[in-house]
Amino acid sequence: MPVQPYFGWVMWNVSKENYKTLKQRYPTFPKAEEGVFVQKVIIGFPAYRAGVQDGDVIVDFNGKKVRHMNDMMKVMGKKSVAAVDVIVKRFRPGKDRVVPLTISFEQKDVAAPRSRL
Repeated sequence: MPVQPYFGWVMWNVSKENYKTLKQRYPTFPKAEEGVFVQKVIIGFPAYRAGVQDGDVIVDFNGKKVRHMNDMMKVMGKKSVAAVDVIVKRFRPGKDRVVPLTISFEQKDVAAPRSRL
């Protein structure tokens, strides 16, 4: 049975309705009216390993334009833990750019904790 993978991020929908709230909480939040804002990336999880950063705005998910989180969920459907291509807009003072990333759910060279007897 396919499972939905855990990316390891906390997100907000970007919309005209919540733009003011995002701008109040994050003063450097750019003028964006759609996409998914990555509020927090959890260290060690797939999004972090792929290079997604706090403050990125996801605008494309596996080749489909993203207006809100539901768009991402539709693309995933009942997909297994195959790699996912995302395009993020990264807004930094004087360095706004578009960054393509691939999120993989395979961990390589990661030591598992040893159980204590």
